[in-house]
Formats: sequence, structure tokens, C-alpha cells
Amino acid sequence: MSTTEATAHLTEEEEIATLLVALRVMGQRFEELTSGEVDTARDRDGRTLLLRGTREQLEQNEAARQAAIINALAANIAFLDPDGTIVSVNDGWRQFFSSNSTGCSHGHGLGVNYLAVCDGAVGLGSEDARVAASGIRSVLNGNNKTFSFEYKCDSPLEERWFQLTVTPLSAGRPKGVVLMHTDISASKRDQSSLLWHAQRLSLATAVARTGVWDWEIAADVHTWDATMFAIYGFSPTDRVNYPKWSSAVHPDDLPEVEAGLRKAVDTKSEGGGEFRIILADGTQRYISGAYRAVLDANANVNRVIGVNVDVTERRRAEEELRRNQVIMTYLAEHDVLTSLPNQRVLRERLEQAIAAAAHNKSQLAVFFLDLNGLKHINDSLGHLIGDQLLQSIAARLENTKRESDTLSSFGGDKFIVLLPEVSHRDDVAIEAGRLLNALSATHSLGPHELLVSASVGISMYPDDGQDADALIKNADAAMYQAKDKGGSNYQFFHPDMNVRAIERQFVEQNLRRALAQNEFALQYQPKYDLKSRAIIGVEALLRWKHPVRGFIPPATFIPVAEDCGLILPIGAWVLEEACRQARAWLDAGLPEISVSVNVSGRQFEDERFGDAVMAVLDRFHIQPQCLELEVTESLLMKTPELTSRVLQSLRQKRVQVAIDDFGTGYSSLSQLRRFPIDTLKIDQSFVRQIDAPFGASMVKAIIDLGRNLGMRLVAEGVETEREATILEGMGCDGAQGYYFSRPLAPQKLAPLLETRASVK
Repeated sequence: MSTTEATAHLTEEEEIATLLVALRVMGQRFEELTSGEVDTARDRDGRTLLLRGTREQLEQNEAARQAAIINALAANIAFLDPDGTIVSVNDGWRQFFSSNSTGCSHGHGLGVNYLAVCDGAVGLGSEDARVAASGIRSVLNGNNKTFSFEYKCDSPLEERWFQLTVTPLSAGRPKGVVLMHTDISASKRDQSSLLWHAQRLSLATAVARTGVWDWEIAADVHTWDATMFAIYGFSPTDRVNYPKWSSAVHPDDLPEVEAGLRKAVDTKSEGGGEFRIILADGTQRYISGAYRAVLDANANVNRVIGVNVDVTERRRAEEELRRNQVIMTYLAEHDVLTSLPNQRVLRERLEQAIAAAAHNKSQLAVFFLDLNGLKHINDSLGHLIGDQLLQSIAARLENTKRESDTLSSFGGDKFIVLLPEVSHRDDVAIEAGRLLNALSATHSLGPHELLVSASVGISMYPDDGQDADALIKNADAAMYQAKDKGGSNYQFFHPDMNVRAIERQFVEQNLRRALAQNEFALQYQPKYDLKSRAIIGVEALLRWKHPVRGFIPPATFIPVAEDCGLILPIGAWVLEEACRQARAWLDAGLPEISVSVNVSGRQFEDERFGDAVMAVLDRFHIQPQCLELEVTESLLMKTPELTSRVLQSLRQKRVQVAIDDFGTGYSSLSQLRRFPIDTLKIDQSFVRQIDAPFGASMVKAIIDLGRNLGMRLVAEGVETEREATILEGMGCDGAQGYYFSRPLAPQKLAPLLETRASVK
């Protein structure tokens, strides 16, 4: 609680003081003139005046006038004699006394010794009472001319503050004092509100790292808040002036900063921009500043106020984002292994070439090239050698083709070459021969001398197709004809080439009875946490065992099922069988585990797909979060609007969603943000190249991207401890692959689930 201080209510005090002085002087003058005994006198005109009656009347009138004035004041007033006894009060005091009893039951405190009451106060407010008593005595003793202090006096309904002011009744040693209690609650609330807003503003600017500054131009005084000092690395005790702050601004940026301030002053306007500062330790920071000229009453600029925000982290994030965008762009247009243009770029260039050929009435050719024997090299020497061989082949083909041609990767061991301008069929044959001869030379890869050959299928516009899809499809058919002829040769497309069509028909016909004959089965490949190396989930993989041909690879029958629509009943069976197996594991007492199921584009085209998923989960009493649906990146890009709606519906139902084979599709960062994805699965083609500098950078970029988007990262195709260790160091969450486990039948997987077995 404050001690004596200047009161803020000088107007009321001055009124009372003036009134008291006037009364005192008038009374003294009257006593001097009459000595209090003469009751008559004559005026200048000789008239007799009844002074005693007049004096009494004057006294009564003056007392009434004094009471009216004192009662009209917005304060609680009491008059104390030299001993501290209350001798008179105003109406305000009476009301105040009634609600804040001093211990007397009558008279509103008249006759009560106010000092004794204050001295004897106990409990809440007693300390304030003693301060008041001490202040009153200091005025009564003549030690202080006046006394004032603030104290708190709450009512049951609100918080209240009062100011006590003590004024002497006479000069010299007082013959008593006037106590005035003024309610300053409204003022206090206003002050509290201003303080609260000031604190909030200070906190907000500190949290946002927004510094506030003020420059008084005439005095050249610079005032900074604490955040400004922190931004510039100055001590709060430092004196800020032009040489001080300008020395911290980057020399290349200072002229522009100074010019902006001068312009704001000269034009009575505002300005701002970004600039760099250099801290004492040499660190460079980026600052965003804004300021405005302030005018005085004469419309002259007398000061400039402004704010500074440290935007260094934002600038770094933007630069990192730009680098990442340059990299899902490079990935969207190039094969990560060979650095060749991918299918997306090929189709764009092929469509452009077709349009040009149609306009010029010319021809173009498409080579579909498939390597022979790469699988044997992968199986015998490992995928690392196989990938290095693919890179060597790509480089050799790139150096052999014509400058106008486009060489692209078509996935795995397949390449496509676009020859946009050809004159004769013979010229095309010569180019095909050149490519085959170039591939036939030995590839030296460390201690290995490897030979590889290729089969080339050729289609030509306009005879073999009018669009990109037809030309690629027919070149593919011709390539299989070349394989059938022993490989290491090229074949032009011919309409009679129906081998693949016959094969496709066989697959489609047998697929239609495969479900009814129970020829499908699921195997489950475990997913492992890279830190603990413990199982965190399983992926359900479809297998087809034909009664005659035996196991038919998914890559052979899945595309056919997609094309003919059989993928819908097959996909429904896979989902139901995976949930049935998950229920069986739970009933056997095994721990709850996430089960992943691959979903086709055809399934996503049905907007009722989400309801169908929930129906299966309900039937087998499986928690939605225990099911993860894997969709390919190309599926997301094929029908983004529809896919987004379905994924949003699944997210609301708490079903998990993963992007399978990430990095092989055409998604951009902006597109990826719109989908509610829980997990990114890094395609195995990236994992195989993780030892290569460029490959490692690609994997790290994908991991950083996924983390920035709040997704889990799972790497596919992990085959070595080194790959697993590198991925863990990059921040990848999980992995699956032959290093951990091959796909297993349910009964073989159960023991692993029971112990949550880990790879040591």
C-alpha cells in the first residue's frame, strides 16, 4: 500500500480548503469588529443595524451553505477535532459509515475517536487502518501539511478502492482535520485494464518476436522494448542511437533502410521491408520491418514508430521448401535410379511428336526395349549390382541414341525410345541395330564383367497407332515377339501379333473362376520398427495358385483384374479375409496389430467404399485404427477429387491410410498436402540406391517431406542390415523387406506375433 503521495482529486480538495479558509477569515474579522459583544452598529447613512441577530442569521445561512456544499461533494467527509474525535460528517460519510461500520451503532461515528478505532483494528484491512492513523497524526502534529494514501475496501459484490486525504482545519498547529474518503474504483479499474492490455501486448510481441521502437526526431532519442534488444543481441542497458543500430545492419542493406526512413519522414507516410542484420558473433539474421511517421498538432512529423520481426526461421523454411519442391519436381519427371525421363515426360513428348507428325504428314517410331537376363543377375549378384548395371545401360543408350530422340525409363528393366522424325522403315531398323550393338558390349562393374542383351519391339505412327497408348501397347507386343524369337533382336509390330492378347484372355477367364474355386490366398509380410526392430504391423499380400500353372505373379493378373473389373470382388475378398484373419489372431490371444490391405483405383471409384470397409470391420469386431489401406501414388493423381473425398471419409472413421510405392508417381507437394495420409511407404527402388550419394539424398528428402507433413515413414524392400541402419539414421520409422522377413502364411506368422519378435 502506498504512503503519502500527491492526490489525483485536486479539484475537490481545493474547494474544501478555499471554503474553510473563507469561513475562518470571515469569523475572525467579525470577532475583531465586535469582540463578540456588540449587538448594534450604525452604517455610513446613520442607520442602526442589529448586528447580533444579523450575525446569527449570517451564521445560520453560512452553515447551511457550507453543509450543502460539503454534502454535494462526491466524497465521504468527516471533521476531526485535535484529539481525533469525529465532530461532523457529510451525507456521503453517513452512507459510507452504514456499509463499512467502525464499531458504533449510532450517530454515524459522531463522537467516536477515529484514531482509536484505527489503532484497534484487527483482521483484514488492519494494516491500512494503522497507516491512516499514522498519517492523520502527522497532520494534527503539524509534521505534514497534508496526507494521502490509497487502500482497498471491497464490498460483497465488487472490488473497490478508496483514497484517504487528510487536510488541516487551520494554519500552524491544526485545530482539527478534514478526512475525505474518495471512491477511486473506476479509476483503478481503468488503470488495471490499461496495465492488462499493456502486459498482453508486451507478451504478444515477445512471443511473436516482434520488437517495438520509437524514434523522437528532434531529440534524436531511440526507445526500444525488450524484444528489440533481444533481436539485435544488445544489452537492455545499452544506449541506442543511430551509430549503434545502423552498425548492426548489413552494409549492403543499410542504404535502402535509411532511404525508406527518410522517405517516410519527408512524405509523412509509412514504409518497411526486409533487411539483414549481423549480430556481435557474426550470425546473420533476416528482419522484416514496418514503420509510420507520427504527426504533431501542427501536422509536422515529430517521431517515427515501428516494429521489427525476426523472420530468419521463416526464410530458412521457405528456402528448404523451395529445395524440396525442386527435388517430388525432379522426382515427378525422372527415374531416380537412372536419372532418365520417366513415363510422364515420355507421354508428353510422344503426344507432341504425334501432333507434329500429323501436321507434317510424317512418321515417328517407338522402341520398347526390355533387358534379357537382369533377373538372373539380381538373384545371383544382388540388387545393388543389378541397379548399377541398369545405370550403365542407361548411360550407354543415352550416348548411342540420336540427339533428337528421347530415352526414358519405363520401370524396372524396361526402356522406351522415341524417334520423333523418321523417313523410312529401314532407317528405323538401323537405329534399333545400333542400340542393340551398343548394349552387347561388356559392362565393367568392379570385379564383374557383365554381358546383357535386349529385345526391342517397334511401332510406327501412323500405321501402328494414332495415339500414345496405342503406340506403346503395340511396341510392347512387338517386344514380346522379339523375346519369343530368342531375344537380342528387334521386331516391328504386326497386327497378327496376338500372343499377349491370348495370354490376357487366358488370365481373365481363369480369374473369373479363381474366387469360386478358392484359388486365392493371403500371405502376410511383417513391418518392423527400425529402432526397436520389433513387429509393428503386417501387410496382406494376394497370391494366386492356378491348378495347372501353379503360382501366377500378381504383376501378371492384377492389371488384368483391373482392366476387366474383377478387381472389385477380388479386393472385397482380400479385405474380408484380412479382417477375418486379424479376428482369428485376436481370438487366439495374440496382441492387437495393424493389418495393411492394398486397395485398387476401381474400389476408390465407388463412393460407398468407405461404408463397405466399416461394415467388414463391424462384422469382425476390428477397431478401425487397426486397419491400414494402402493406395498407390498414381491412384491419388488419377482422380484426386474423388480420392480426396473417400480418404476424408475414411479419416473421419479413424481408418489409417498409406501411400504405397511413394516416389514413383507424379504427385506434387501441393497435391500431396490435400490428402489425409497417415503413412508414406518409400518405394524399394529408392532403398536400393541408398548407398549412392544421389540416392541417399532422395531418400532423405522423402523422409523430411513426410515428417514435415506429419506422416509416418516406412521403407519397402529392405534387404540388408546396412540399408536398415542408414534408414534409421535418416529418421525413417519402419521398414519391411527380405532382411526382416519374407511374406508368411498366417500359421507361420502367429509365433512371431505372439512374441512380437524382433530382428537383432
